[in-house]
Amino acid sequence: GADALPAKVGMEQVFQNVPLSRSLGTIAFVLVFLPILISGLESLGVEAISGPAISMLTLVLNMVPSIAVAVLLFAAGLALARWVGRFTTTLLENINAARFLVKWGLLRDEKTEPSVESIVGKVVTGILMLLVLIEVFDVLRLSELSFVLLSILAYVPRAVLAVAILATGFAVGRFLRRTLQPVLERSAYPVWLSGLAQYAVVVLASMMALEQLGVARVIVVNGFSILLGSLGL
Repeated sequence: GADALPAKVGMEQVFQNVPLSRSLGTIAFVLVFLPILISGLESLGVEAISGPAISMLTLVLNMVPSIAVAVLLFAAGLALARWVGRFTTTLLENINAARFLVKWGLLRDEKTEPSVESIVGKVVTGILMLLVLIEVFDVLRLSELSFVLLSILAYVPRAVLAVAILATGFAVGRFLRRTLQPVLERSAYPVWLSGLAQYAVVVLASMMALEQLGVARVIVVNGFSILLGSLGL
């Protein structure tokens, strides 16, 4: 029944051509064959041939436990990441997050495809998979790849915060426009000032989001200062 296990952890495509049972059988064959091959090369007594071959095979054999741990860690991490992603999607659907976003003007329609809940679930799954891959590369002693993924993971909170700032800016701007519009209609001031207030909040939030992302921070700050000074003048 080993061939049914990949489907339970979401790895059925990996073992689509070669079943898991056949892969495990091949690994068992290699684990038995390598020590026998090393012993055979040692019995030849030809150091020029057997020496480098034995060193290489010994290195491969010593890496087998690390590879096995890495594979098990990856499979368990993949299953956990997908479960947490599905749980997050279901939770957002139960609290009707799409209706909240439509109410604040961040979405036009609750039935927008792909749904916001599924996107957030996939993002959560991707972040957890980054953590899993970092641990897998550490087990395999691939420090360079682990450092690259760790740098990407360190940038994720800034990206999430930038999206939250931008979304809050849109929501606050829309709320400000809906609040000011009836007030301005009963006053001597033009109604378009409510739209100007909305766009001012959106521009401010966009500048803050770009600064949080670290995208040309000096240009963004100076550009916003020039724009704000010009409007004030």
